[in-house]
Amino acid sequence: MPLHARYWARILAVITIPLAIIIYWSAAPRLTHGLSATYYENPWVDWAAAHRIERIAILSSNDDYGINPEGPFRVTWEGFLYADADRSITFSVPSRIDATLVIDNQMVFETASYPPTKPATITKHISEGAHPLRFELSRSHESNNFFSAALEIETWLGNRPLAASSLYPLKPDPLQASRDANLYIIRLIAAILGVTAASYLFGTTFFIFLRGLAPLDSIGLLLIISAALALRLGYLTDLASNSAQFDQLPHGSDQRVYESQARDLLRGTWPPETDFYRQPGFSWLLGHVHLVLGTSLRSFQTLQLSTGAFATLAVFAIGRSIFGRGVAFLSAFLWATYPLAIFYDAQILTHGVEAQLTLWIICLWLHSPVSSRSNYKTIWPTAALGFLIGILSVLRPAMLALIPIAAISMVWKSGHIHTQRVIRCLIVIVCAAIPILPVATHNYHHTGRLQLISANGPVTLYLGNNRDAGGTGEYSQAFRATHERVNRGEVTYIQQTFLDLRDFYPRWLGLMVRKTALYWGNHEIPNNVDFVTDGLAISPLLRILPIRFGAIVALGATGLLIALRERKSYSPGAWLLALVLATLFSTTVAFHVVSRFRVPTYGPLIILSAFTLVELAKHLRQLNLRSAITTATLLTCASSFVLALPWVADHSMRTPTVKALPASAISLPPASATGLSLLGHDQLLPVEPAEPLFVTLYWSATTSLSPDYYASVQLLTTQHQKLAQADQAIGSGSFPSYTTSLWKAGDIVVDKYLLFPPKDVATPIGLQVLVAAYDRQTGQRVLDTTIGTLPLTYQSPHVLPDTAVSVQANIGPALLVAYDYVIDHGNLHLTLFWEAQHPSSIDGVAFLHILDAQEQFLYGHDAQPTAGMYPMSAWQPGEGIVDQRILPVSNLPASHYMIHIGVYDPISKARFPIVAADRTTVPSSSLGLLEFSAH
Repeated sequence: MPLHARYWARILAVITIPLAIIIYWSAAPRLTHGLSATYYENPWVDWAAAHRIERIAILSSNDDYGINPEGPFRVTWEGFLYADADRSITFSVPSRIDATLVIDNQMVFETASYPPTKPATITKHISEGAHPLRFELSRSHESNNFFSAALEIETWLGNRPLAASSLYPLKPDPLQASRDANLYIIRLIAAILGVTAASYLFGTTFFIFLRGLAPLDSIGLLLIISAALALRLGYLTDLASNSAQFDQLPHGSDQRVYESQARDLLRGTWPPETDFYRQPGFSWLLGHVHLVLGTSLRSFQTLQLSTGAFATLAVFAIGRSIFGRGVAFLSAFLWATYPLAIFYDAQILTHGVEAQLTLWIICLWLHSPVSSRSNYKTIWPTAALGFLIGILSVLRPAMLALIPIAAISMVWKSGHIHTQRVIRCLIVIVCAAIPILPVATHNYHHTGRLQLISANGPVTLYLGNNRDAGGTGEYSQAFRATHERVNRGEVTYIQQTFLDLRDFYPRWLGLMVRKTALYWGNHEIPNNVDFVTDGLAISPLLRILPIRFGAIVALGATGLLIALRERKSYSPGAWLLALVLATLFSTTVAFHVVSRFRVPTYGPLIILSAFTLVELAKHLRQLNLRSAITTATLLTCASSFVLALPWVADHSMRTPTVKALPASAISLPPASATGLSLLGHDQLLPVEPAEPLFVTLYWSATTSLSPDYYASVQLLTTQHQKLAQADQAIGSGSFPSYTTSLWKAGDIVVDKYLLFPPKDVATPIGLQVLVAAYDRQTGQRVLDTTIGTLPLTYQSPHVLPDTAVSVQANIGPALLVAYDYVIDHGNLHLTLFWEAQHPSSIDGVAFLHILDAQEQFLYGHDAQPTAGMYPMSAWQPGEGIVDQRILPVSNLPASHYMIHIGVYDPISKARFPIVAADRTTVPSSSLGLLEFSAH
C-alpha cells in the first residue's frame, strides 16, 4: 500500500473507533431483555431467596450471589425465547449439575433422565414468534467441586450462552421485538468495525516498527516473542494439569470478586446500584472477554498470557530507545523468561495487565515528541499515552499519580514552555479523563460526592498505616476496632489514619522503613496468590527459570545509577524509568506492601538490569578494567543492600517492650508461674455495648521461657457468665510480634487484647476482667487472675418517672436523686435513682432499715446497689443508676413505719457521710427516706 494510502487508512481507523462506540451505545435495545431469575434458599422449598432480571442464564461456583456454591441450590430462569424466523437451535446440555430446559411446555432436556456422561447437545426446532421458556439448574447435595453452567447454544465460535437479544422476561410485541433484533445487528456491526479498526492500528504500528529494524533484528525479536508466548502457555498447561481445582477461585479473594462481577456484567446486573468499592476496570475487562470468548477462565488466561508475550515488543522498544540494540534484545529476553511475569500473567488479577500497560505507557511516553508542526503522526502517541494512563488508573487507582506527572512532562523542558507543549499537556489530561469520567459519574450518581475510581482507598490507607500495622495489609486489632467505630459513625478511616500518625509518629517512621525494605526485598509476600505454592510448587517450568525479584532489583539499581551518572548519553529516558519506578514505589508504600503490588516494576527493572549486564560485558570486552570494577562494585553494593533488606524489615520497628510500668498503669501483686508474671494493666475505662474494647496488659519473665504461652482475656458477669473472650499468643497484640519464647529475663512486654462486648446486654453492668495464661499444647493454665471491674454502660442520665419523689442527698461519692415505691401483694417495691458524682474506690453496700413508729429497728436489707451487677467502683460521674429493692411487709402489724437508708464500706463497716438536700449533715449517716403504712 502506498505511503499516503496507509496514512489515510490509519486516519480512517482512528475516526472509526469513536464512531463505532457512539453507534454501539445509541443502538441500545428499547425493550427489557433477559429472563426472570429466582434463587431458592433450599432446593426442596419454593421460598425465593433472591429474584432479579438477568440478560443471560449462567451460573458458576465462583458466583457470589444467590447460592452457597458448596451447598445444595436451585435457580430457575423463566421468560420467552423470541425467534424472528423459523429455525433450529442446538442447545448444549450442562454437566456436573442437574439441568432442565422446557420450551412451549415441552421438555427439551432433563439431566435426571438424560445424564450427559460426555458433552451432549440437543437440537430443537423453533417457529417464528415468542415461546415460553423455563431453565433450571440445581444440586441436591453438598459439593466443593467446580461447576460452570449456562443456557448455551452451538455457534460458529463454539458453545456460547443464548444471547439476550432473543430473551424476554415478558412476552414481547412482535414489531418491537423485530426492531430490537435489527438494533442488535447494528450493534454487532459497530462492534466488529471498532475491533477491526483498533486491530488495524495495532497491527500496522507493529509492522511499521518491525520494518524499521534490520531483517535479522526483526526475526530475532519475533523469535523472542514466540518464546515468551510458548513459556507462558507452558505454565498454563502446568497449571491446568497439576491444579485440578484452579478454576474454583478462593472465597473472599479478589479473583472471586472480579470473576463474579464479570459474570454479573454478562447478566446485565453490573455495575451495581451503588458506588464502586473496588476499582471496576478489571471486572469490566474480564466481563467483555467472557462476552466474546466465552465464560471459561482459560480463555481469559490465554488472552492475558498472549498480551504479556506481546509486551516483549514494548520492552524491546524502550530498551532500544534509551540504551541501544544490545540492551533491547537482552531486556526482551529477560522479560520473556522472567518467571514472576509469567506467573502473574496467568492470574485472574489486575497486576499482569498493570505491568503490560506500564510498559506501553513508558513506550508512548518516550515517543511523544514536540514538533513544530502538530499532525496525526506526532499527536497520536501523546493521546494514546493519556488514554492508557486513564485505563491503568481504572485498574489501579494509585496510578492516578501518573496523570499530572505525564502532563507536566509535556511542558517541562529546560524551564521553557511553548504552545505545542501546552497543547500536549491538555491532550494527556483530556485523554486520561475519557476512561475515568464514566466511573466517576457512576460514583457521583449513587453517592452525590466526587469519587474518581473506588471507595476502598481510605480503608486500604488505614490498613497499611494504623498503629498496629506491620505493613503487609494484615487485619490488625487497631483496624478491626476502627472498622467497628466507622460503622458506628464515630470516625472515618482518613481521620483515624492521621490520628494514629500523630500519636505514634516514631512507630510510623519505622513502619515506612519496613515497608520500603519489604517492597525492594527478594521475599515474595503472598496475597490472593502465592508464587511459591501456586507457581514453583506446581510448575517445573517456573522452577528452572532462575531469576527472582531480588536479582532484578540489584541489577536494576546498578543500571539506574550508571545511567544517571552518564546523563548526556541516556537522559531523559533513564530519568523517565526512575520517575515511573519512584511513582510505583511511593503509591504502594503509602498504603501497604504485598508482592503482587510491585508487578508493574518488573518491566523497568528488567530493562535497567539488561543495561547493567550489557555495560559490564562491554567493559570486559574492551578491557576497560576500571569501569568494569566500578560496575561490579556498584552491583556488589546493590546486591548486599538487597540481601540486607530482610534484616532491615525485621529490625526497623521496636519490640513492644517498656523499661517500667507507665505511671497511669495499675500494678498487680506479683504473680508468677513458670517464670511468667503479669505486672499490671492499663485502666479499664467504661465502654458501650458492641464498642471495641482494648485491654492492655504488662507481662514480664524472670527467666527464659521455652514455649510460646497464650493468654485468654474474658469478660464475666458477677454470676460468672462469659460475655466476650479474646485469645492470642502473649506478646502478639501488635507488630512486631514478640512472643514469650523470644523474651529476655526482665523484659516488660506490652500486650493488647481486642474484645467486643455483646450489643444486647442490659446496661449498666460491671464486668469482671479475667486473665488466664496457658500452654496451648498441653492446655495447662499457668496463671489465672481477675484484674478489675469494667463498666459496660451508655453513661445515660436519669429520666425520672412522674411518680418519683425527689431526695437530692449526697451519700459518699453518689447522689440519691429520688425514689419511687409501690406496695403490692405484701411486698414493698422500692426503686432508688442514684447518680454518680465522683469515682469511687469502694464498692459500697446500701442498707435499708425499717423502723417502727417509735423509731425502733425492726429489720434491714443490706446489698450492693443493682444487686452487685454494677458496683459503685464502676459508676461514672453524671451517670444514672436504677437500683430496685423488694422488702417484705406482709408480716408487719398494722401501723406506720419509716425506712432509713445509708451506705457503708463492706471491709471497714464505716458508713459514708450523708449531706441532705438542705446541705445539713445527716446524723449517724442514716437518712430517713420514706414513711409507709402496713395494713
